[in-house]
Amino acid sequence: MKNIIIRTLCLATLCLASATAASAAVSTRTAGNGIRISGGQISVSGDEMQIAFDVEIDRRAARSGYTLVYRPFVGNGSARWTLPEIVVQSRRARIARDRRLWVSGEEVIYDDPRFVRNGDKFRYTASIPMQPWMTEAALTAETIEAGCCSSSVSPATILANIADFMPAAPAPEPAPMIETPAPQSTGDMLAETLKWVIPFSKFDGRLTAMMFDEDRNEALRVYFPQGSDRLNPYGDGNANVLGMLLSVVSRLQASTDSRVAQIVVAGFASPEGSFELNDRLAYNRAAALRQYIADNSDIDLSRVYIHNGSEDWAGLRAMVEASDMPRRQQVLEIIDSVPVWDARGNSGRESALKQLDGGRTYNYMSRNFFPELRKAAYIKVFYEDR
Repeated sequence: MKNIIIRTLCLATLCLASATAASAAVSTRTAGNGIRISGGQISVSGDEMQIAFDVEIDRRAARSGYTLVYRPFVGNGSARWTLPEIVVQSRRARIARDRRLWVSGEEVIYDDPRFVRNGDKFRYTASIPMQPWMTEAALTAETIEAGCCSSSVSPATILANIADFMPAAPAPEPAPMIETPAPQSTGDMLAETLKWVIPFSKFDGRLTAMMFDEDRNEALRVYFPQGSDRLNPYGDGNANVLGMLLSVVSRLQASTDSRVAQIVVAGFASPEGSFELNDRLAYNRAAALRQYIADNSDIDLSRVYIHNGSEDWAGLRAMVEASDMPRRQQVLEIIDSVPVWDARGNSGRESALKQLDGGRTYNYMSRNFFPELRKAAYIKVFYEDR
């Protein structure tokens, strides 16, 4: 039978009750910006963690024209798991959102949101897989307010330590005397669990393309709006990724044995359309990400290396090769043998793909592959010992 530990916590004030006090009353407290929480509970059962608390939204929590986002997450400084966000929108903010979506097609993307209104009351519940690193993590929350005229982010507040809800470990048996291995550096420990943290000895500025053509899945991925080089740190899942990146950079810089040697950011665009526009778009995405890192850490711009991936033919080839699409082999042969552009023939790789099967194959890729290629940038962090 699995061990199940349930305790009651006062999320707003960090007060914890004993395991036998699950039914004890918890006083209501303000969590910030007119959001009150109470009746908090965490349970850990086997490989699953369940979190729940009561939420009460003030009638004027979200000011007119503003959106209020309450974002709980589990984190330990180097890793972070964001829970579903609570998004409170004023009536004017909802109207503005619907108008923007209707006029331009633009929509703000939240992390698995729960949309509510001023004055709502409800029970918040979330279930996440229990990860080994979470035993040293804390349940934390931050509040973001954004509107027509300003935006602000409240400092993250620790609500409870997950370790307080874990089953007590049995006393270890006496270990045999063995030779103690040399201690690992902070960078080495991070590299063991984070594939995008790499020793600087493996960095080669002449071969940056290979870093993202062959092992792109090992890099952090940040998304941009389609056709845009404007970075939205809070949209499309970027908050979780960028928060983890800045946390790792801060941990390396603060350690006594490691430091950031180089950060490589790579920008890409899909192969469709003008090469000149795609090339500029890919570079500007990498440059925007580079500036964000410099503005939000103590890393100098000179240590953030830009790789312009331009049109992402390597990414398209990998997606085609892994698929069962029609005329798959013919598409791979065109990508491998036809140049991107042949000035003498005034044609190139894209036009050859468009001519295949009367354009049906190209339209298939446009629907199924290009959306992912239109908006991505990637990050790898290289460290060295002090």
